[in-house]
Amino acid sequence: MVIELDADQVEVVGRPIPACESDPISREQQTRNMANFLGGLSQEAGVPAIAPGQRLVSDPSFTHWVMAEGHVIGEARDVGPEKNGTCFAYVRLFNMPKCAEYGTIERKHLREKADGLLNDAAAADGFAEEVQP
Repeated sequence: MVIELDADQVEVVGRPIPACESDPISREQQTRNMANFLGGLSQEAGVPAIAPGQRLVSDPSFTHWVMAEGHVIGEARDVGPEKNGTCFAYVRLFNMPKCAEYGTIERKHLREKADGLLNDAAAADGFAEEVQP
């Protein structure tokens, strides 16, 4: 399902905040906000949701985000119980969607979609080589 709205189909509720009175939002925070929105939309509608240009695709069958350096880099499902800091799960990375597979992943790289995404640097974990949306 694709939803494309024309300007006449959008209504601004409330008073828009002038740019000079608003605080800028980093691209990383914008990506987290979009991922949270898409994850919720995908789960509620029961269909995949895609953010063109950001490489974010949310599939409702995936229950966890895969995180690296505070960025969403993929999704996981069928996440098994944690054992020695790792879980067995089916993982799909956004930069390699056709290479999804079952395997072990460190629990610190998983965030439940239902919990939303972390909005602080605590999610950073040192995977600098990963593609960041």
